[in-house]
Amino acid sequence: MKTPIRLVLLAAFLTSALTLKAQTLLTDFSTASGWGTSTHLVGSSGTFDITGGVADFTVDSPADSEFAYMKYNGAVGSYSSDWSVQIDVNYAIPANIFSSGIEQFINLGLMVTTTGVTPGVASNAPNFNAFMIQSNLYQDAANVRSRDIRTAVFAPGSATDDANRYAQTTVSAATATAVQISYNATTQVLTAGFDADGAAGGYSFTAIGTLTAAANTWGMTGSDTFSIHLMANSGYDGGATGVGPVIGTGEATLDNLSGTNLTAVPEPSTYAAIAGVLALGLAAWRRQRRIAARA
Repeated sequence: MKTPIRLVLLAAFLTSALTLKAQTLLTDFSTASGWGTSTHLVGSSGTFDITGGVADFTVDSPADSEFAYMKYNGAVGSYSSDWSVQIDVNYAIPANIFSSGIEQFINLGLMVTTTGVTPGVASNAPNFNAFMIQSNLYQDAANVRSRDIRTAVFAPGSATDDANRYAQTTVSAATATAVQISYNATTQVLTAGFDADGAAGGYSFTAIGTLTAAANTWGMTGSDTFSIHLMANSGYDGGATGVGPVIGTGEATLDNLSGTNLTAVPEPSTYAAIAGVLALGLAAWRRQRRIAARA
């Protein structure tokens, strides 16, 4: 009976270790502790506020475009080890966000930059190292709403999307999703992924875009680290004149429906290692049972 007990203890230990690893980068949004200041890159009205267990993006007096970000200062991603970060995106009532007859949009998601950069803009777009994944909610002039997920990459000094690393996919009409950015230190590749229904039914991320962060592509070396940011962008498309959407409190939020927020999760290699150890332990236990039965 000792072996099963040892296996249970081993499983408990590994589960605890996994939980600790999953909380390497963690905030529950109960306070603004660990966060930088909500910063406008474009416009002056779009603002993040950490309140009520969510990161709330609001726009009370929109210009034609708003772009805001908020840096998480609690931890950074390593260039020399694997990491992954995910978050849920929620749009409460789209009809309350958009104005009828105007082509409007809002993007919410995650942004990764090289640590130490000072985000800036040129021609109404970022001009710094940034890799983003955004859950996009869109309304056309006919008042038909759609939702998609997109990634965008801004290379050093560039004010336009890098077309070679831009990807987009349409997802269901649900207004909740989850987005993820992960990093593989062996290949030095950042990968953006999404889960179309957020925490509902558990997470299953689909990759949509990648970026090689090495020195000959994104300019990073082994001494660099990554910074994690919340990002939001809203505005209008279409005609020569227009206005972006007014976004009230609670209408566009970032949180995590599973109860842990802005969570760093183990890479698949970590899960595989844990599963391997448990499988070996189980095999040893069964072998000892067979030997005992023949004795």
